[in-house]
Amino acid sequence: MANSGLIEIDNDGGSIKVMEVVRRIVSERCRSVEAVRSRLLGMAGKSDLHWSDFRHVAKERDYVCGILRGALRSKAPGINVLVYGPPGTGKTEFCRIVARKLGVPLYLPGAGNRSDPGIEWRDRVIAAKFSQHVLRTGGPALILFDEMEDALEAHMSDYGGYRRRGTGITKLAINHLLENSPIPMLWTANSIEMVPDYLLRRMTHIMELRVPPTDVRTRVWRRVLKRQDLPHLFDAAQDLAKQFKAAPGIADAAVRAAKLAGGGRDEIKRSVGNLDKVLNGRLRHDAHTIERYNPALTNADGSLLNLEKKLVSPQAKRNFSLCLYGPPGTGKSAWVRHLAGRLRMEVRQHRASDLLSMWVGGTEKSIAGAFEEAKDNEEFLVFDEADSFLQDREQAVRSWEITAVNEMLTQMESHPLPFACTTNLLDHLDRASLRRFTFKIRFDYLMPEQIRGAFITFFGLEAPPDALRLTTLTPGDFAVVRRRAEVLGALNDPAQLTVMLSEECEVKGQQGSIGFRTGK
Repeated sequence: MANSGLIEIDNDGGSIKVMEVVRRIVSERCRSVEAVRSRLLGMAGKSDLHWSDFRHVAKERDYVCGILRGALRSKAPGINVLVYGPPGTGKTEFCRIVARKLGVPLYLPGAGNRSDPGIEWRDRVIAAKFSQHVLRTGGPALILFDEMEDALEAHMSDYGGYRRRGTGITKLAINHLLENSPIPMLWTANSIEMVPDYLLRRMTHIMELRVPPTDVRTRVWRRVLKRQDLPHLFDAAQDLAKQFKAAPGIADAAVRAAKLAGGGRDEIKRSVGNLDKVLNGRLRHDAHTIERYNPALTNADGSLLNLEKKLVSPQAKRNFSLCLYGPPGTGKSAWVRHLAGRLRMEVRQHRASDLLSMWVGGTEKSIAGAFEEAKDNEEFLVFDEADSFLQDREQAVRSWEITAVNEMLTQMESHPLPFACTTNLLDHLDRASLRRFTFKIRFDYLMPEQIRGAFITFFGLEAPPDALRLTTLTPGDFAVVRRRAEVLGALNDPAQLTVMLSEECEVKGQQGSIGFRTGK
Protein backbone atom coordinates (compact mmCIF):
# COMPACT_ATOMS: atom_id res chain seq x y z
CA MET A 1 0.00 0.00 0.00
CA ALA A 2 2.92 2.30 0.67
CA ASN A 3 4.24 1.69 -2.85
CA SER A 4 0.84 2.56 -4.30
CA GLY A 5 0.71 5.84 -2.38
CA LEU A 6 -2.43 5.02 -0.37
CA ILE A 7 -0.50 5.28 2.89
CA GLU A 8 2.72 6.93 3.99
CA ILE A 9 4.97 5.50 6.69
CA ASP A 10 7.10 7.85 8.77
CA ASN A 11 10.34 5.90 9.23
CA ASP A 12 11.44 8.14 12.09
CA GLY A 13 8.31 8.13 14.21
CA GLY A 14 6.71 4.95 12.93
CA SER A 15 3.40 6.69 12.27
CA ILE A 16 1.17 5.85 9.30
CA LYS A 17 -0.63 8.55 7.33
CA VAL A 18 -3.62 7.53 5.21
CA MET A 19 -4.39 9.30 1.95
CA GLU A 20 -7.40 11.64 2.28
CA VAL A 21 -9.37 9.90 -0.45
CA VAL A 22 -9.15 6.64 1.53
CA ARG A 23 -10.66 8.39 4.53
CA ARG A 24 -13.52 9.59 2.35
CA ILE A 25 -14.13 6.10 0.94
CA VAL A 26 -14.43 4.77 4.48
CA SER A 27 -16.68 7.61 5.61
CA GLU A 28 -18.93 7.22 2.55
CA ARG A 29 -19.05 3.45 3.01
CA CYS A 30 -18.31 2.55 -0.60
CA ARG A 31 -19.30 -1.12 -0.65
CA SER A 32 -18.58 -2.35 -4.18
CA VAL A 33 -15.20 -2.79 -5.82
CA GLU A 34 -16.32 -0.61 -8.73
CA ALA A 35 -17.36 2.19 -6.37
CA VAL A 36 -13.98 2.09 -4.64
CA ARG A 37 -12.13 1.93 -7.96
CA SER A 38 -14.13 4.84 -9.37
CA ARG A 39 -13.49 6.92 -6.26
CA LEU A 40 -9.78 6.22 -6.30
CA LEU A 41 -9.13 6.48 -10.02
CA GLY A 42 -11.81 8.91 -11.20
CA MET A 43 -13.27 8.80 -14.71
CA ALA A 44 -12.97 11.80 -17.01
CA GLY A 45 -16.50 11.37 -18.39
CA LYS A 46 -17.80 11.80 -21.92
CA SER A 47 -17.25 14.74 -24.25
CA ASP A 48 -19.94 16.69 -26.06
CA LEU A 49 -17.46 17.71 -28.75
CA HIS A 50 -16.38 15.86 -31.88
CA TRP A 51 -13.04 15.05 -33.46
CA SER A 52 -13.76 17.61 -36.22
CA ASP A 53 -14.27 20.38 -33.65
CA PHE A 54 -10.51 20.46 -33.28
CA ARG A 55 -9.66 20.68 -36.96
CA HIS A 56 -8.10 24.12 -36.35
CA VAL A 57 -5.28 22.22 -34.64
CA ALA A 58 -5.53 19.16 -36.88
CA LYS A 59 -1.78 18.64 -37.29
CA GLU A 60 -1.11 18.86 -33.57
CA ARG A 61 -4.23 16.82 -32.76
CA ASP A 62 -3.15 14.00 -35.08
CA TYR A 63 0.44 14.16 -33.85
CA VAL A 64 -0.60 13.87 -30.19
CA CYS A 65 -2.84 10.96 -31.11
CA GLY A 66 0.08 9.30 -32.89
CA ILE A 67 2.38 9.74 -29.89
CA LEU A 68 -0.12 8.21 -27.51
CA ARG A 69 -1.05 5.40 -29.89
CA GLY A 70 2.62 4.45 -30.20
CA ALA A 71 3.13 4.69 -26.44
CA LEU A 72 0.16 2.44 -25.73
CA ARG A 73 1.28 -0.09 -28.33
CA SER A 74 4.88 -0.26 -27.11
CA LYS A 75 4.05 0.31 -23.42
CA ALA A 76 6.68 3.03 -23.32
CA PRO A 77 7.12 4.55 -19.83
CA GLY A 78 7.35 8.23 -18.99
CA ILE A 79 5.15 9.57 -21.80
CA ASN A 80 3.67 12.98 -20.90
CA VAL A 81 1.74 15.38 -23.14
CA LEU A 82 0.95 18.90 -21.93
CA VAL A 83 -2.01 20.73 -23.51
CA TYR A 84 -2.25 24.43 -22.66
CA GLY A 85 -4.45 27.34 -23.70
CA PRO A 86 -6.85 30.01 -22.37
CA PRO A 87 -9.76 28.99 -20.12
CA GLY A 88 -12.68 27.46 -21.99
CA THR A 89 -10.78 26.43 -25.12
CA GLY A 90 -11.69 22.81 -24.52
CA LYS A 91 -8.48 21.32 -23.13
CA THR A 92 -10.20 18.69 -21.01
CA GLU A 93 -12.64 18.00 -23.85
CA PHE A 94 -9.69 17.56 -26.20
CA CYS A 95 -8.16 14.95 -23.90
CA ARG A 96 -11.48 13.10 -23.77
CA ILE A 97 -11.78 13.21 -27.56
CA VAL A 98 -8.25 11.81 -27.98
CA ALA A 99 -8.97 8.97 -25.56
CA ARG A 100 -12.20 8.21 -27.41
CA LYS A 101 -10.36 8.22 -30.73
CA LEU A 102 -7.83 5.75 -29.33
CA GLY A 103 -10.57 3.61 -27.81
CA VAL A 104 -9.13 3.67 -24.29
CA PRO A 105 -10.50 4.90 -20.93
CA LEU A 106 -9.31 8.23 -19.55
CA TYR A 107 -8.85 8.45 -15.79
CA LEU A 108 -8.84 11.70 -13.81
CA PRO A 109 -7.32 11.00 -10.37
CA GLY A 110 -8.82 13.14 -7.63
CA ALA A 111 -11.68 14.28 -9.88
CA GLY A 112 -14.29 13.44 -7.28
CA ASN A 113 -12.77 15.91 -4.85
CA ARG A 114 -11.79 18.79 -7.15
CA SER A 115 -14.51 21.04 -5.76
CA ASP A 116 -13.61 20.14 -2.19
CA PRO A 117 -11.39 22.78 -0.54
CA GLY A 118 -9.72 19.97 1.41
CA ILE A 119 -8.15 18.46 -1.71
CA GLU A 120 -4.46 19.28 -1.89
CA TRP A 121 -1.70 19.15 -4.44
CA ARG A 122 -0.25 16.33 -2.38
CA ASP A 123 -3.48 14.32 -2.67
CA ARG A 124 -3.64 14.80 -6.43
CA VAL A 125 -0.05 13.69 -6.92
CA ILE A 126 -0.59 10.64 -4.70
CA ALA A 127 -3.85 9.86 -6.53
CA ALA A 128 -1.97 9.98 -9.84
CA LYS A 129 0.75 7.74 -8.41
CA PHE A 130 -1.88 5.26 -7.20
CA SER A 131 -3.57 5.28 -10.62
CA GLN A 132 -0.26 4.43 -12.26
CA HIS A 133 0.22 1.57 -9.79
CA VAL A 134 -3.26 0.09 -10.36
CA LEU A 135 -3.49 0.57 -14.13
CA ARG A 136 -0.03 -0.79 -15.01
CA THR A 137 -1.30 -4.39 -14.96
CA GLY A 138 -4.55 -3.68 -16.79
CA GLY A 139 -5.43 -2.84 -20.35
CA PRO A 140 -4.46 0.31 -22.28
CA ALA A 141 -5.48 3.55 -20.54
CA LEU A 142 -4.61 7.23 -20.20
CA ILE A 143 -4.34 9.42 -17.09
CA LEU A 144 -5.32 13.11 -17.06
CA PHE A 145 -3.86 15.62 -14.59
CA ASP A 146 -6.08 18.67 -15.11
CA GLU A 147 -5.20 22.34 -14.44
CA MET A 148 -1.73 21.55 -13.23
CA GLU A 149 -0.51 25.15 -12.94
CA ASP A 150 -3.13 26.01 -10.30
CA ALA A 151 -1.69 23.41 -7.97
CA LEU A 152 1.90 24.23 -8.88
CA GLU A 153 1.46 27.94 -8.18
CA ALA A 154 -0.04 27.25 -4.76
CA HIS A 155 2.80 24.96 -3.75
CA MET A 156 5.90 26.68 -5.12
CA SER A 157 8.54 26.95 -2.43
CA ASP A 158 11.01 29.77 -1.95
CA TYR A 159 13.75 27.50 -3.28
CA GLY A 160 12.21 26.86 -6.66
CA GLY A 161 11.05 23.33 -5.91
CA TYR A 162 7.60 22.00 -5.24
CA ARG A 163 7.08 21.40 -1.59
CA ARG A 164 4.40 22.52 0.82
CA ARG A 165 5.34 22.26 4.48
CA GLY A 166 4.37 18.85 5.77
CA THR A 167 3.19 17.43 2.46
CA GLY A 168 6.23 15.33 1.66
CA ILE A 169 5.81 16.17 -2.05
CA THR A 170 9.17 17.26 -3.41
CA LYS A 171 10.63 18.17 -6.76
CA LEU A 172 12.13 14.68 -6.88
CA ALA A 173 8.70 13.10 -6.34
CA ILE A 174 7.16 15.14 -9.16
CA ASN A 175 10.00 14.25 -11.51
CA HIS A 176 9.56 10.59 -10.60
CA LEU A 177 5.84 10.83 -11.38
CA LEU A 178 6.59 12.07 -14.90
CA GLU A 179 9.65 9.99 -15.72
CA ASN A 180 8.46 6.58 -14.54
CA SER A 181 4.77 6.50 -15.32
CA PRO A 182 3.84 3.16 -16.94
CA ILE A 183 0.64 4.84 -18.21
CA PRO A 184 0.76 7.76 -20.69
CA MET A 185 -0.30 10.97 -18.96
CA LEU A 186 -2.07 14.05 -20.30
CA TRP A 187 -1.60 17.34 -18.46
CA THR A 188 -3.57 20.56 -18.97
CA ALA A 189 -2.80 24.16 -18.03
CA ASN A 190 -4.22 27.57 -18.85
CA SER A 191 -0.71 28.96 -19.09
CA ILE A 192 2.77 27.50 -18.96
CA GLU A 193 4.35 30.68 -17.60
CA MET A 194 4.11 29.33 -14.03
CA VAL A 195 5.37 25.86 -14.97
CA PRO A 196 9.13 25.64 -14.30
CA ASP A 197 11.54 24.55 -17.00
CA TYR A 198 12.53 21.32 -15.25
CA LEU A 199 8.95 20.10 -15.61
CA LEU A 200 8.58 21.31 -19.19
CA ARG A 201 11.78 19.43 -20.12
CA ARG A 202 10.17 16.20 -18.96
CA MET A 203 7.18 16.57 -21.26
CA THR A 204 7.23 14.33 -24.31
CA HIS A 205 5.24 16.93 -26.23
CA ILE A 206 3.71 20.35 -25.50
CA MET A 207 0.67 21.47 -27.49
CA GLU A 208 -1.04 24.85 -27.52
CA LEU A 209 -4.83 24.71 -27.89
CA ARG A 210 -6.30 27.88 -29.38
CA VAL A 211 -9.83 29.22 -29.69
CA PRO A 212 -11.44 27.57 -32.75
CA PRO A 213 -12.31 29.56 -35.93
CA THR A 214 -15.78 30.94 -36.65
CA ASP A 215 -17.18 27.99 -38.60
CA VAL A 216 -16.22 25.55 -35.85
CA ARG A 217 -17.61 27.88 -33.18
CA THR A 218 -20.86 28.17 -35.17
CA ARG A 219 -21.20 24.39 -35.22
CA VAL A 220 -20.53 24.23 -31.48
CA TRP A 221 -23.10 26.96 -30.76
CA ARG A 222 -25.74 25.08 -32.77
CA ARG A 223 -24.98 21.86 -30.95
CA VAL A 224 -25.22 23.59 -27.57
CA LEU A 225 -28.51 25.28 -28.52
CA LYS A 226 -29.90 21.94 -29.68
CA ARG A 227 -28.83 20.19 -26.49
CA GLN A 228 -30.51 22.91 -24.42
CA ASP A 229 -33.68 22.56 -26.53
CA LEU A 230 -33.57 26.09 -27.97
CA PRO A 231 -34.16 25.47 -31.70
CA HIS A 232 -35.71 28.93 -32.17
CA LEU A 233 -32.23 30.40 -31.59
CA PHE A 234 -30.42 28.30 -34.22
CA ASP A 235 -30.27 31.29 -36.56
CA ALA A 236 -28.33 33.17 -33.86
CA ALA A 237 -25.47 30.64 -33.86
CA GLN A 238 -23.40 32.27 -36.59
CA ASP A 239 -23.95 35.74 -35.16
CA LEU A 240 -22.82 34.56 -31.73
CA ALA A 241 -19.79 32.80 -33.21
CA LYS A 242 -18.74 35.94 -35.09
CA GLN A 243 -19.25 38.31 -32.19
CA PHE A 244 -17.67 36.16 -29.50
CA LYS A 245 -14.51 34.10 -29.64
CA ALA A 246 -15.95 32.05 -26.81
CA ALA A 247 -14.90 28.43 -26.72
CA PRO A 248 -17.15 25.39 -26.05
CA GLY A 249 -17.15 25.54 -22.26
CA ILE A 250 -18.14 29.21 -22.17
CA ALA A 251 -20.83 28.76 -24.84
CA ASP A 252 -22.45 25.90 -22.93
CA ALA A 253 -22.47 27.79 -19.63
CA ALA A 254 -23.89 30.94 -21.25
CA VAL A 255 -26.74 29.10 -22.98
CA ARG A 256 -27.68 27.26 -19.79
CA ALA A 257 -27.72 30.52 -17.84
CA ALA A 258 -29.85 32.28 -20.48
CA LYS A 259 -32.30 29.38 -20.60
CA LEU A 260 -32.71 29.37 -16.83
CA ALA A 261 -33.40 33.11 -16.96
CA GLY A 262 -36.06 32.52 -19.61
CA GLY A 263 -34.22 34.74 -22.05
CA GLY A 264 -32.95 34.56 -25.59
CA ARG A 265 -30.17 35.94 -27.77
CA ASP A 266 -29.50 39.09 -25.71
CA GLU A 267 -29.28 37.11 -22.48
CA ILE A 268 -26.83 34.67 -24.06
CA LYS A 269 -24.67 37.59 -25.18
CA ARG A 270 -24.74 39.05 -21.69
CA SER A 271 -23.77 35.72 -20.12
CA VAL A 272 -21.00 34.86 -22.54
CA GLY A 273 -19.55 38.37 -22.30
CA ASN A 274 -19.44 38.30 -18.51
CA LEU A 275 -18.00 34.78 -18.37
CA ASP A 276 -15.30 35.59 -20.88
CA LYS A 277 -14.43 38.82 -19.11
CA VAL A 278 -13.87 36.98 -15.83
CA LEU A 279 -12.00 34.04 -17.34
CA ASN A 280 -9.76 35.95 -19.72
CA GLY A 281 -9.53 39.37 -18.13
CA ARG A 282 -11.26 41.11 -21.05
CA LEU A 283 -14.17 40.88 -23.43
CA ARG A 284 -13.09 39.16 -26.60
CA HIS A 285 -16.17 39.94 -28.64
CA ASP A 286 -15.61 42.18 -31.62
CA ALA A 287 -16.42 45.62 -30.28
CA HIS A 288 -16.12 47.06 -33.77
CA THR A 289 -18.89 45.07 -35.41
CA ILE A 290 -21.17 48.12 -35.38
CA GLU A 291 -18.61 50.19 -37.32
CA ARG A 292 -19.10 49.90 -41.06
CA TYR A 293 -16.81 51.07 -43.81
CA ASN A 294 -18.28 53.89 -45.88
CA PRO A 295 -16.02 54.89 -48.80
CA ALA A 296 -17.75 58.26 -49.09
CA LEU A 297 -16.71 59.09 -45.53
CA THR A 298 -13.08 57.97 -45.80
CA ASN A 299 -10.39 60.54 -46.57
CA ALA A 300 -7.26 58.61 -47.49
CA ASP A 301 -4.25 59.52 -49.61
CA GLY A 302 -4.65 57.74 -52.91
CA SER A 303 -7.59 55.76 -54.19
CA LEU A 304 -8.60 53.01 -51.79
CA LEU A 305 -11.03 51.70 -54.39
CA ASN A 306 -8.32 51.15 -57.00
CA LEU A 307 -6.00 49.54 -54.45
CA GLU A 308 -8.81 47.33 -53.22
CA LYS A 309 -9.57 46.11 -56.75
CA LYS A 310 -5.94 45.11 -57.28
CA LEU A 311 -5.59 43.39 -53.91
CA VAL A 312 -8.73 41.27 -54.31
CA SER A 313 -7.88 40.26 -57.87
CA PRO A 314 -7.48 36.47 -58.24
CA GLN A 315 -4.03 37.07 -59.74
CA ALA A 316 -2.83 39.18 -56.82
CA LYS A 317 -0.35 37.77 -54.33
CA ARG A 318 -1.59 37.52 -50.77
CA ASN A 319 1.62 38.19 -48.85
CA PHE A 320 1.11 41.96 -48.66
CA SER A 321 1.17 44.18 -45.59
CA LEU A 322 -0.49 47.48 -44.76
CA CYS A 323 0.41 50.31 -42.43
CA LEU A 324 -2.70 52.42 -41.87
CA TYR A 325 -1.97 55.60 -39.97
CA GLY A 326 -3.75 58.79 -39.03
CA PRO A 327 -5.94 60.32 -36.31
CA PRO A 328 -8.29 58.12 -34.24
CA GLY A 329 -11.74 57.51 -35.67
CA THR A 330 -10.80 58.08 -39.31
CA GLY A 331 -11.84 54.57 -40.38
CA LYS A 332 -8.56 52.63 -40.49
CA SER A 333 -9.87 49.49 -38.79
CA ALA A 334 -13.20 49.69 -40.62
CA TRP A 335 -11.49 49.70 -44.01
CA VAL A 336 -9.15 46.81 -43.25
CA ARG A 337 -12.10 44.70 -42.07
CA HIS A 338 -13.94 45.64 -45.25
CA LEU A 339 -10.90 44.56 -47.29
CA ALA A 340 -10.72 41.26 -45.40
CA GLY A 341 -14.37 40.68 -46.23
CA ARG A 342 -13.67 41.24 -49.93
CA LEU A 343 -10.85 38.68 -49.66
CA ARG A 344 -13.26 36.31 -47.88
CA MET A 345 -10.98 36.12 -44.90
CA GLU A 346 -11.82 36.32 -41.23
CA VAL A 347 -10.09 39.01 -39.20
CA ARG A 348 -7.84 38.14 -36.27
CA GLN A 349 -7.46 41.43 -34.44
CA HIS A 350 -5.04 42.12 -31.59
CA ARG A 351 -4.43 45.13 -29.39
CA ALA A 352 -1.43 45.79 -27.21
CA SER A 353 -3.32 44.64 -24.11
CA ASP A 354 -3.88 41.25 -25.75
CA LEU A 355 -0.22 40.47 -26.27
CA LEU A 356 1.93 42.41 -23.81
CA SER A 357 3.10 40.11 -21.01
CA MET A 358 4.70 40.67 -17.61
CA TRP A 359 6.87 37.56 -18.08
CA VAL A 360 10.29 37.50 -19.68
CA GLY A 361 9.84 36.45 -23.30
CA GLY A 362 6.06 36.39 -22.93
CA THR A 363 5.36 39.26 -25.33
CA GLU A 364 7.57 37.72 -28.01
CA LYS A 365 5.75 34.39 -27.63
CA SER A 366 2.39 36.13 -27.90
CA ILE A 367 3.42 37.96 -31.07
CA ALA A 368 4.74 34.77 -32.68
CA GLY A 369 1.57 32.95 -31.62
CA ALA A 370 -0.65 35.60 -33.22
CA PHE A 371 1.10 35.20 -36.57
CA GLU A 372 1.02 31.41 -36.29
CA GLU A 373 -2.70 31.33 -35.50
CA ALA A 374 -3.50 33.65 -38.40
CA LYS A 375 -1.46 31.46 -40.73
CA ASP A 376 -2.99 28.20 -39.52
CA ASN A 377 -6.54 29.54 -39.84
CA GLU A 378 -5.85 31.59 -43.00
CA GLU A 379 -7.02 34.79 -41.32
CA PHE A 380 -6.31 38.46 -41.99
CA LEU A 381 -4.13 39.55 -39.07
CA VAL A 382 -4.64 43.09 -37.74
CA PHE A 383 -2.58 44.80 -35.04
CA ASP A 384 -4.22 47.86 -33.53
CA GLU A 385 -2.02 50.32 -31.63
CA ALA A 386 0.95 49.06 -33.65
CA ASP A 387 3.20 51.70 -32.08
CA SER A 388 3.13 49.51 -28.95
CA PHE A 389 4.69 46.61 -30.90
CA LEU A 390 6.91 48.55 -33.30
CA GLN A 391 8.18 51.47 -31.25
CA ASP A 392 11.48 53.03 -32.26
CA ARG A 393 14.20 50.87 -30.72
CA GLU A 394 16.46 53.90 -30.33
CA GLN A 395 13.97 55.21 -27.77
CA ALA A 396 13.66 51.90 -25.91
CA VAL A 397 14.29 51.92 -22.16
CA ARG A 398 13.94 48.21 -21.38
CA SER A 399 15.54 45.26 -23.14
CA TRP A 400 12.18 43.52 -23.75
CA GLU A 401 11.00 46.53 -25.77
CA ILE A 402 13.81 45.83 -28.23
CA THR A 403 13.30 42.07 -28.36
CA ALA A 404 9.55 42.51 -28.89
CA VAL A 405 10.19 44.76 -31.90
CA ASN A 406 12.77 42.30 -33.23
CA GLU A 407 10.24 39.46 -32.99
CA MET A 408 7.60 41.54 -34.74
CA LEU A 409 9.98 42.39 -37.60
CA THR A 410 11.01 38.75 -37.97
CA GLN A 411 7.41 37.58 -38.19
CA MET A 412 6.49 40.35 -40.65
CA GLU A 413 9.17 39.23 -43.09
CA SER A 414 8.03 35.63 -43.30
CA HIS A 415 4.23 35.88 -42.95
CA PRO A 416 2.60 34.44 -46.11
CA LEU A 417 -0.81 36.13 -45.71
CA PRO A 418 -2.17 39.69 -45.60
CA PHE A 419 -1.78 41.59 -42.37
CA ALA A 420 -2.21 45.20 -41.30
CA CYS A 421 -1.05 47.51 -38.56
CA THR A 422 -2.99 50.59 -37.52
CA THR A 423 -1.52 53.46 -35.55
CA ASN A 424 -2.26 57.03 -34.57
CA LEU A 425 1.46 57.67 -34.03
CA LEU A 426 3.43 56.92 -37.18
CA ASP A 427 6.40 58.96 -35.94
CA HIS A 428 6.80 56.52 -33.04
CA LEU A 429 7.30 53.47 -35.28
CA ASP A 430 10.72 51.93 -35.75
CA ARG A 431 12.24 52.97 -39.07
CA ALA A 432 13.04 49.39 -40.02
CA SER A 433 9.39 48.45 -39.68
CA LEU A 434 8.29 51.11 -42.17
CA ARG A 435 10.46 49.50 -44.86
CA ARG A 436 8.69 46.19 -44.35
CA PHE A 437 5.18 47.43 -45.16
CA THR A 438 4.02 46.90 -48.74
CA PHE A 439 1.62 49.84 -48.50
CA LYS A 440 1.52 52.83 -46.17
CA ILE A 441 -1.79 54.71 -46.25
CA ARG A 442 -2.72 57.87 -44.35
CA PHE A 443 -6.30 58.34 -43.17
CA ASP A 444 -7.19 61.99 -42.51
CA TYR A 445 -9.98 64.21 -41.23
CA LEU A 446 -13.17 64.68 -43.24
CA MET A 447 -13.30 67.24 -46.04
CA PRO A 448 -16.29 69.66 -46.24
CA GLU A 449 -18.18 67.53 -48.77
CA GLN A 450 -17.65 64.47 -46.60
CA ILE A 451 -18.95 66.36 -43.56
CA ARG A 452 -22.05 67.12 -45.59
CA GLY A 453 -22.40 63.42 -46.40
CA ALA A 454 -21.80 62.42 -42.77
CA PHE A 455 -24.62 64.71 -41.61
CA ILE A 456 -26.99 62.96 -43.98
CA THR A 457 -25.69 59.47 -43.11
CA PHE A 458 -25.76 59.87 -39.32
CA PHE A 459 -28.54 62.40 -38.78
CA GLY A 460 -30.57 62.54 -41.99
CA LEU A 461 -30.09 66.33 -42.05
CA GLU A 462 -28.39 68.94 -44.17
CA ALA A 463 -25.16 70.19 -42.63
CA PRO A 464 -25.17 73.82 -41.41
CA PRO A 465 -22.41 76.06 -42.86
CA ASP A 466 -20.65 76.21 -39.48
CA ALA A 467 -20.30 72.43 -39.45
CA LEU A 468 -18.57 72.48 -42.83
CA ARG A 469 -15.82 74.69 -41.37
CA LEU A 470 -14.82 72.16 -38.69
CA THR A 471 -11.40 70.89 -39.68
CA THR A 472 -10.75 67.87 -37.44
CA LEU A 473 -13.91 65.81 -37.72
CA THR A 474 -13.90 62.04 -38.21
CA PRO A 475 -16.62 59.43 -38.79
CA GLY A 476 -15.94 58.35 -35.21
CA ASP A 477 -16.91 61.81 -33.96
CA PHE A 478 -20.24 61.59 -35.78
CA ALA A 479 -20.93 58.18 -34.21
CA VAL A 480 -20.21 59.54 -30.72
CA VAL A 481 -22.37 62.64 -31.23
CA ARG A 482 -25.24 60.57 -32.59
CA ARG A 483 -25.28 58.43 -29.44
CA ARG A 484 -25.19 61.55 -27.26
CA ALA A 485 -27.93 63.25 -29.29
CA GLU A 486 -30.15 60.19 -28.96
CA VAL A 487 -29.87 60.44 -25.18
CA LEU A 488 -30.52 64.21 -25.18
CA GLY A 489 -33.29 64.10 -27.78
CA ALA A 490 -31.36 66.44 -30.09
CA LEU A 491 -31.21 64.37 -33.29
CA ASN A 492 -33.38 66.87 -35.17
CA ASP A 493 -31.47 69.99 -34.10
CA PRO A 494 -28.69 70.80 -36.63
CA ALA A 495 -27.36 73.70 -34.57
CA GLN A 496 -27.07 71.62 -31.40
CA LEU A 497 -25.46 68.78 -33.34
CA THR A 498 -22.90 71.22 -34.73
CA VAL A 499 -22.09 72.46 -31.23
CA MET A 500 -21.54 68.89 -30.04
CA LEU A 501 -19.30 68.16 -33.04
CA SER A 502 -17.35 71.33 -32.31
CA GLU A 503 -16.85 70.14 -28.74
CA GLU A 504 -15.39 66.88 -30.06
CA CYS A 505 -12.90 68.92 -32.08
CA GLU A 506 -12.00 71.04 -29.05
CA VAL A 507 -11.29 67.93 -27.00
CA LYS A 508 -8.71 66.95 -29.62
CA GLY A 509 -7.01 70.32 -29.22
CA GLN A 510 -8.21 72.06 -32.35
CA GLN A 511 -7.53 75.78 -31.94
CA GLY A 512 -10.62 77.71 -32.95
CA SER A 513 -12.78 74.73 -33.77
CA ILE A 514 -14.54 76.59 -36.56
CA GLY A 515 -12.07 78.03 -39.06
CA PHE A 516 -10.56 77.72 -42.51
CA ARG A 517 -9.16 74.56 -44.05
CA THR A 518 -5.95 74.54 -46.04
CA GLY A 519 -5.82 72.48 -49.18
CA LYS A 520 -4.03 69.15 -49.32
